[in-house]
Order: sequence, then structure tokens, then C-alpha cells
Amino acid sequence: MKRSNTKNVLSIGSTFTIIGFLVVEVLTSLFDVEIKDHRDLQSLLVVAYLILRIFYYKLDSKDKDEKIAELEQQLRKKES
Repeated sequence: MKRSNTKNVLSIGSTFTIIGFLVVEVLTSLFDVEIKDHRDLQSLLVVAYLILRIFYYKLDSKDKDEKIAELEQQLRKKES
């Protein structure tokens, strides 16, 4: 899978975890729906969000490093 596709999947996944967290919070607080261990579920969603974002930023950093290296190489060619 291409790096940009992977970044999109990670971004969408992290968005779903935020939405899931909010849905659980709204259901349990406003509508009095009882979800067994809803705090554990919310904690799991937060951890999943953090992991997805770490991987996303790791890939994003690699992309930026490659772009910087490419631009530095172009600059050296122009200076020569």
C-alpha cells in the first residue's frame, strides 16, 4: 500500500475513534443508555486514537524528510 493511502487510512481510523468516543459519551450521559464498562471502552478508543496518530505523524515525518532531502539535492545541483 502506498504511503499516502496508509496515511489516509490512519487519519480516517483516528476520526472514527473520536466519533466512537463521543457516541459512547452522549449515549451514557444524555440518554441514560447503560453500556457495561463504558469507561474502559472510552479508554480503549483514546489509546487507539493515540496509536493511530503516532503512526500517522511518523509517516508524515518521513514524507517531509524525503521532500527536504529532494529539495536540498536540487539546491546543490543549482549551486554547482
